Amino acid sequence: MKKYQTKPKQVEACQFTGDKESFDELRDWIGKDFYYDYQEQPRTFLKNSMGDIGIKEGFWIVKQFDLEGGFEYIVMRDDQFQNKYEEVK
Repeated sequence: MKKYQTKPKQVEACQFTGDKESFDELRDWIGKDFYYDYQEQPRTFLKNSMGDIGIKEGFWIVKQFDLEGGFEYIVMRDDQFQNKYEEVK
């Protein structure tokens, strides 16, 4: 059986730290699909093809590109992000 590994690729990402500065940075980057909901319990959300995803402090938003040149924002916990990506210097 042959073995395979993923090809290296670069992504754009930003970590939500829970403060206003972090929210504003992500809102400027993503646009109206990153929003704050004040109903019952205030929460921050990202709208993508999977629906509205709740964002907690420490989560990463990753812009993933597809083969057709489009992209989608996905959400990753910090441990998932740290295991998969390293900063490009």
